[in-house]
Amino acid sequence: MSETAISNARSVLKHTRQSIWFRKKYRHNSLFRQQKNERVTKYFRNNYHNNNDFREKQKARIQTHISVKYRSNTNFRVENNERAKIHILNKYYHNTDFRNGVKSKAKMHFLNKYYNNIQFRNKVKSKAKVHILNKYHNNTKFRDEYKA
Repeated sequence: MSETAISNARSVLKHTRQSIWFRKKYRHNSLFRQQKNERVTKYFRNNYHNNNDFREKQKARIQTHISVKYRSNTNFRVENNERAKIHILNKYYHNTDFRNGVKSKAKMHFLNKYYNNIQFRNKVKSKAKVHILNKYHNNTKFRDEYKA
């Protein structure tokens, strides 16, 4: 055998021994596990706060992970959409500025559609006529007010 093949075999053997030792130690020693996790979180926290490149790379990595998970996992997609709906509804009901903004956008959208689309305008007018006629025939109080 050549020297490179022997050195490669030694490095592979050394690496497997180290990984076996690490797995055993990680599995059986909870203090080692806790220290390892603390070191990792400290490393990420320091890099995230002090290094802009690291922060941008992490944000991009997380974003791609989420987008891949969103596209490939239907359960995750459904749960994410449900969370988003609940968040928007809570924001709508508890934040008056947000609610007024949504209402004004909806009004503007409706008015633009009403003035720019003749078919939509005719549908709205016919629905309004039908609604008024139904109200007139079914509600005597409204009928009396309308006649007066």
